[in-house]
Amino acid sequence: MKGFTALLLETLTAAYKSGIDREILTSIRGTLSSHSTEELANLLLTRTAIHAERRVAEMEEVIGTLKDLDLDYSVSLATKGKLQQIVDLDLKSHFDMKVPDHFVQVLEALMNKSVPQ
Repeated sequence: MKGFTALLLETLTAAYKSGIDREILTSIRGTLSSHSTEELANLLLTRTAIHAERRVAEMEEVIGTLKDLDLDYSVSLATKGKLQQIVDLDLKSHFDMKVPDHFVQVLEALMNKSVPQ
């Protein structure tokens, strides 16, 4: 959860500097408050297993935006790296391009595959 806090800090700093912090907070609230913790884990982890490649590209855009705003992007860079590991492990093929039913399947796949360094 410390990483979540760090990412929230990075996100809200950029949003505040851009004058859109209220909109971003509303968006975050909608995502977090409409799901139980397990539902949220299921939603985020299972879809990331399939869509990690696109999310790596999105994180490149985020990093570019933070650089343009002259803000720290270290957490976003680490996020991109973690997503890239999922791409490199080819979880999308492991799950036959279908979103797994439960996030535990993603965790098991990650533990059973060798994570590149």
